Amino acid sequence: MVLFNRLQTRIFAFFVLVIITVLALSFWLSYQSNQRLEQQYVANQLEVARLVFESQYDNRNYYLAAFASTAAKDFALKDIFIDGDNRSFLVALNNHRSRINASLAMAVSGDGTVIGQLVATQDDLGQEVVALGSEQHAPFRYQIDTEFDQISPFYLLDNKLYQIKFSPLTSGGSSVIGWVGFGFLIGDSLANSLQKLTGLNSGFMLIEQEAITHVGHSGLAIEQHDTQLITQYIVKDQLDNDFILWKQFLGEVDNKSLHAYMYKSRSDLLASLESQWLQQVAVLLLMLPVSLLLAFWISGTITRLH
Repeated sequence: MVLFNRLQTRIFAFFVLVIITVLALSFWLSYQSNQRLEQQYVANQLEVARLVFESQYDNRNYYLAAFASTAAKDFALKDIFIDGDNRSFLVALNNHRSRINASLAMAVSGDGTVIGQLVATQDDLGQEVVALGSEQHAPFRYQIDTEFDQISPFYLLDNKLYQIKFSPLTSGGSSVIGWVGFGFLIGDSLANSLQKLTGLNSGFMLIEQEAITHVGHSGLAIEQHDTQLITQYIVKDQLDNDFILWKQFLGEVDNKSLHAYMYKSRSDLLASLESQWLQQVAVLLLMLPVSLLLAFWISGTITRLH
């Protein structure tokens, strides 16, 4: 009887060793697979963020440039421009602006004076309100030359940032008599749109030495911790393993550097993968007592057969 018990113990111990080895190997392979899956998922999310942003940004640029070119070819608009009836010209300019729901419409005369600047905003009831911009009748901030269409696509006006495109008004074939431009606001609305498309918190910031200005952010007001995180990432290129981070330098705006960014907590982004991983671990742990009971039964059966 004692011999049988010793034999059963040895057989049971052998099975236990095999079971633990198999489960440990399964756990390690599962863990490695989950790590690779997380890395690939993060890389895919960052690539999606880049592609979505570039698509949105390029589409807005193309749309603004195409529409500015179309408006500049409007003979009625040019006739009013030449006649010098500023009130009628502003009405015509606003009609063009409303067709693409632009936030900013501008017209610059041949001598470099802003003869039309319309800014569209929304009131508390969500109704559109159009008013003259603060630069109406003021000298245009850029030099007028043959490279006018190559100026910065960003326009900072009264602490609001616009993505803008201009096109020349011509008369008599190639004689440039002025320019018209239309712009979309870069702000919370665009950031919210990017968030919906990517699932990442999105925003834009202007940086001038130590001064940081947020010109748009998705969701609620950005938290202080997030501001520090993004600033360290953009300015110092410091990563944070707890967050998924993406950034894009867009250019200079009035001696300030403009950056777009997207980010999200790694734990939030990988929550579904972590849940699957925990389910796999739970299955492995549940297999352990079942396997031990089965091993005990098999060892007992083998012992009785002997």
